[in-house]
Amino acid sequence: MEWRSQFPRLVFPVVFSPFLQPPAMKELHVVLPSQSLDSLTLDYTSDEGNEILMAWSVAYHPAILRLTQQLANPYYGLYVYDEPFDKVFLLPSPSRDVLEDAWIERAKQRGCVFLTDFSNLDKLVQDVLEAMQTKTMEELRAEEMAQSKPAQAEPAQAESAQSEPAQSATEETIEEPLSEESPKTETEVEATAESETTTEAEPATTPASIPTDDDFIALGMTHLLSELLSHKQHYTSYLDSFGLKKSVLLALECRDKGDENQARFHLQSAWDQMIQSRQYYAPADGYCFDLVMLTEARSQLSTLSLEALRAEGTNVLLDGKTAERIASEFPEVRDALRAGVEANTLSLIGGEYVETELPLLTPEGILRRISQGLNRYETALGCRPSIFGRRCFGL
Repeated sequence: MEWRSQFPRLVFPVVFSPFLQPPAMKELHVVLPSQSLDSLTLDYTSDEGNEILMAWSVAYHPAILRLTQQLANPYYGLYVYDEPFDKVFLLPSPSRDVLEDAWIERAKQRGCVFLTDFSNLDKLVQDVLEAMQTKTMEELRAEEMAQSKPAQAEPAQAESAQSEPAQSATEETIEEPLSEESPKTETEVEATAESETTTEAEPATTPASIPTDDDFIALGMTHLLSELLSHKQHYTSYLDSFGLKKSVLLALECRDKGDENQARFHLQSAWDQMIQSRQYYAPADGYCFDLVMLTEARSQLSTLSLEALRAEGTNVLLDGKTAERIASEFPEVRDALRAGVEANTLSLIGGEYVETELPLLTPEGILRRISQGLNRYETALGCRPSIFGRRCFGL
């Protein structure tokens, strides 16, 4: 026992760090129906693909970025081994089929929220904000403990209630005398009236060049598409995720301050970082272009937004049969296409009347079908495609 007295006793104090406490706000995750980006299949319908893109892009909305201070955080549905709590999951329909119902029920009991309505982007943003600002499980437990304790402050409340009338009475009696100002002259009254009218006539306008919400959402969608392309080709990514996050958050901060130049600078820096990461495996120059793919389905043509056709730099892919239906049943779409081609803001892509197996035809047969299709375009729309293209193996 003597050797123990020669060494001092070591006491390790317990330190409660605020970083070890549960977050006061729910975290946001995007559930992807795969084990990683490498194994994410692309064989989805248009509605399922739109849900995945919307679930990923909504995390880049400025209102959500202010709360999370994070970019889109994927949660792979085929690689679920933990039991989360106090999280918000964006659950597209392909991911619903991957997760087990029992796991979802257990997660809901631990305060998790699952959002499955992707019909409208604005509504989804509101749902995410409401779900993230709800109280966590720790806060709910603290409130239950506080409610279970007996109320001990009733005498103090009674004393404060008795003292309130006296204070209000003294406040009523003690009033500062009104300052007696000299009456204004007619010229001073007219000057003040003119200043008020001038200030009211100048409404606050937002600069046109400042980044909008759509710019941030487009950045998020491009981020997912570029990462998918990189992982599908080389099973890895060279993108500096920390640098991208820093640029996006700095762009948002400058946007909130009204500094449009710095906001554009940092947002352009985020785009440049994605381009630089692509140059590691594809050093050639890459370009992004808008492509509107039209079919002869009445449901698509009846709901087609004419503003998308009037935008500058639009490319429309359609065959000759679709062009004839547009000319006969949707004259407003035909006029928008013709006006865009004449103004050199829209390009038509096509060439055939109906897509056929061109590799099985002779060169003469291919030339005959393309010439017949161009004549149908001229008759229906008054213009012809400037670029050859088709939906099946044509781009």
